Amino acid sequence: MCQEHPERCLPRTVSDPIDFLQWGSTLNDVNRAVNHSIKYRADEVDHFDDAPEYGDCDDYALTKRNILIKRGFDPSVTLFVFVHLHGFGNIGDEGKHAVLAIRTNYGLKIMDNLYDGIYDFDQMMVDWSFIEGAANPKAWAPVDTSGY
Repeated sequence: MCQEHPERCLPRTVSDPIDFLQWGSTLNDVNRAVNHSIKYRADEVDHFDDAPEYGDCDDYALTKRNILIKRGFDPSVTLFVFVHLHGFGNIGDEGKHAVLAIRTNYGLKIMDNLYDGIYDFDQMMVDWSFIEGAANPKAWAPVDTSGY
């Protein structure tokens, strides 16, 4: 994404996590709306598109992120996460999957194109996971949910 959108990958100030009780219904509404607005099709060459007619998991995640930022969410609470889904070798590139994680006062909440509801990161069955840095989007690290 940083190659296609370098302005979105600059270091930033990290804001406090959002109040999930206040914003949970908004997250659910955005997740559901985007999931139903994009028709799934794997990209032959992976790239991030905003609100395409057809797209794969990273396109869903980027579209959700852009909608939330337009609604006033700080970019540092909307983080891309790349995972390898355990037992889902038929999804994406041999189980590799992108989702949007939201930093909340109740931990990381996941917005996923595979599910219309928001769920906790620890409910994902993953072999590995890496999250975009809240302060530096170019710094990726294994997901450690204790810091959110």
